[in-house]
Amino acid sequence: MFIKNGYAFLFLIISASLVSSGTACEEAEVDPIFSPQLYEKARLLHSLHSKEDPLLLPNAWDALSAKIFEQAGAKAIATTSAGMAAVFGYEDGKLPRDLLFLMVDRIVKSVSIPVTVDLEAGFGDTPDEICETVLGILKRGAVGINLEDADPKRPGHLFSVTEQTEKIKAIKSLTHKVNLPLFVNVRTDIFWLNLLSQEEQLPETLRRLQAYQEAGADGVFVPGLTNPDLISEVSRTIQLPLNLLAGPWIKDLAELKPLGVSRLTIGSSATRDYAGYLKTFAHQYLEGHYTLNPAISYLEFNALFENK
Repeated sequence: MFIKNGYAFLFLIISASLVSSGTACEEAEVDPIFSPQLYEKARLLHSLHSKEDPLLLPNAWDALSAKIFEQAGAKAIATTSAGMAAVFGYEDGKLPRDLLFLMVDRIVKSVSIPVTVDLEAGFGDTPDEICETVLGILKRGAVGINLEDADPKRPGHLFSVTEQTEKIKAIKSLTHKVNLPLFVNVRTDIFWLNLLSQEEQLPETLRRLQAYQEAGADGVFVPGLTNPDLISEVSRTIQLPLNLLAGPWIKDLAELKPLGVSRLTIGSSATRDYAGYLKTFAHQYLEGHYTLNPAISYLEFNALFENK
């Protein structure tokens, strides 16, 4: 049991005696003791989601980008699956799980604010395998995840509602067992993949989000949803923080408040902007038209991680 006052170390000796009832999520050996500080960081991430003051959550792809976002004032950091995959030379969706763990470890250690991880479809085919992934990112200090319902093995198709809710329930079972309030943000890709007819998209999105909410999700993410009327309807219907993907459709962040949005992410856009800058720099330099004049001095750059 977590004892908030005094932070007794008894807090989480949670794991020594796990009662088995069938799944790896329930039988997992949780050997580390999660610190009271990590618990508070997880609670902070929950509290940052607000319709009155939407969380602007930048997506980092490595320790450097995470640190720069933190220094700019970010209250929390998300990761981008496409960005992290590119760092290691993979296309989006192909990053091996051990490299995911490696990068999450480096990002978490580089910042003091909460980190939530893009887990794509969970880096596993079953609830048991996904729980192993979740436990891995918990051990590395992340306090949130993003789980999508697009099936990577069947492009253009989603997992069934039953499949997805089983995963959510399994993850929540694990987080209850370790007594760490991981923020589970569940994404549906109806709008992002432009599935179904326009008339069917909203009803199916709401059906899925309702099921994810009942399964224990802490937030919902609907990338590709940009129509203000539809956004408002989702926000009114689903009693969970609503996450949207930023883009040209937002002209002023003040527009988010009346729509009921609680969280705004940028996906891989900053990574792609960074890549675009490097592309321009590479051409200019190799064509002899660039004068080296970095915006950040070597001393400032090197000092970013001087205490890490």
